[in-house]
Amino acid sequence: MITIPLQLSTTEYDLFIVLEDDNIDRIVKDRDPAEIRSSAMGSFARKKIRNINIVYATPEEAKLLPTCRTVGEVAKFLMNLGRGWSFRPEMGDNDEAYQTPGKN
Repeated sequence: MITIPLQLSTTEYDLFIVLEDDNIDRIVKDRDPAEIRSSAMGSFARKKIRNINIVYATPEEAKLLPTCRTVGEVAKFLMNLGRGWSFRPEMGDNDEAYQTPGKN
């Protein structure tokens, strides 16, 4: 499991939880829960979480994450992992790209 905090402003961030095959096996087949400790979130632990997004990465996709060098590349990577979302405007969903932190 990979956790990626994506800063949206000076006080808020979105948390992406990227599940891989071994995580799915462990959680579903072995019934071994996953947890994210706020103490492991560093400076993000003091910020407000706006959204928590749980996505899945194939083994090939997971190999691409370490090649991301900028916040923009990470955001593009995460948007790609979320490509299967259905548009749900009644729940506040939108299809807009992530904005530069502090520009919201």
